[in-house]
Amino acid sequence: RPLSRVKVDAYRELILASILAFVLIKVTGVDREVIEKWLYVIIAMALITGIIGTGHHFYWIGAPGYWQWWGSIFSALEPIPFFIMTLFAFNVINKRKREHPNKAAVLWAMGTAVLAFLGAGVWGFMHTLAPVNYYTHGSQITAAHGHLAFFGAYVLVVLTIISFAWPLMHGQQAKSNGKQVLEMWSFWLMSVSMVFITLFLTGAGILQVYLQRYTDAPQAFMVVQEKVSLFYWMREVSGLVFFIGVILFILSFLPDRKAKAA
Repeated sequence: RPLSRVKVDAYRELILASILAFVLIKVTGVDREVIEKWLYVIIAMALITGIIGTGHHFYWIGAPGYWQWWGSIFSALEPIPFFIMTLFAFNVINKRKREHPNKAAVLWAMGTAVLAFLGAGVWGFMHTLAPVNYYTHGSQITAAHGHLAFFGAYVLVVLTIISFAWPLMHGQQAKSNGKQVLEMWSFWLMSVSMVFITLFLTGAGILQVYLQRYTDAPQAFMVVQEKVSLFYWMREVSGLVFFIGVILFILSFLPDRKAKAA
């Protein structure tokens, strides 16, 4: 598993940045040469930090102790390409040469950059250093990072492509204004609820780490789980809001009544 993380940690940014760049070229009209310059920087930083940074997983399979620091230091630098990608997305959108009618796709693209930076970058950095990860490894803090990182770096870029490609597949540049409003509501419901899910899991993780691993009198796993259950219920409520966002996203792709009548 740790060896497979080389592909995940190092190449995630490359794939994400490339897909994001493609969509931004199409919806903003910015020259390809401008976007490619940003991509060179993002890809270089992703390779430099991601490949060696994968070493922060190696110590846990019995690799030599120096991987604690090699992995920690380079993994701590991994938020840099994500931050550059966020600047890249907002810079390209600000310099756009045309107003594309598919505003929903633009919103998904911006959300991808921001939440990927927060989930994979900030939340990953929070517990990647070896002295911290010694206590947090496999806790609810890891789950919090996993939730937001997966949603930001994987889910949102897929939804961006769907939002951009679906109208084109049906001979349009964009869906109707009403369907775009519905789709943008789905973006905000899913994104905000995922942030709250992450915060609640982070709170559960901090309490779990203290009660189960850091205190002088560590408590049993199930005892601690009972004590952090309030966070799980709040996370459940946020999950229901997220599900409403998913339903709205699906509804936004149903044909308009006028189109049916025609």
